[in-house]
Amino acid sequence: MKASVQYNDYQGTTAADRSDYLENHIGQLTEIIVKAFEIPVDASKYEYVGVSVYGTEVEDVCATFYFRNKETKEAIKYFKSSVLMQSILNLFKRFEFQIGYHLEDINGNSVREIEG
Repeated sequence: MKASVQYNDYQGTTAADRSDYLENHIGQLTEIIVKAFEIPVDASKYEYVGVSVYGTEVEDVCATFYFRNKETKEAIKYFKSSVLMQSILNLFKRFEFQIGYHLEDINGNSVREIEG
């Protein structure tokens, strides 16, 4: 899967580290996500695999949560139309996204930094 919007004027990448809490409770990750976001999924039968978020208002973004059936490996998703962006960011210790026009053509190690 790849992020996409209507015109795709800008594209990028994202990366994140699990929060310390989730890292310390990795065996209960699906249960924690299901409970925190009130998702009607049997956490004992599914494993959480990720989230897709879109919107421009941090107090009201849309989120689609993805799970995989432990037995059949079938992927399922659950859409929530109103989520606080902070509740998504709280899942992570560090979160970075890069978005722009042809950023993939830039070697980050050779970019000159300016000071202000």
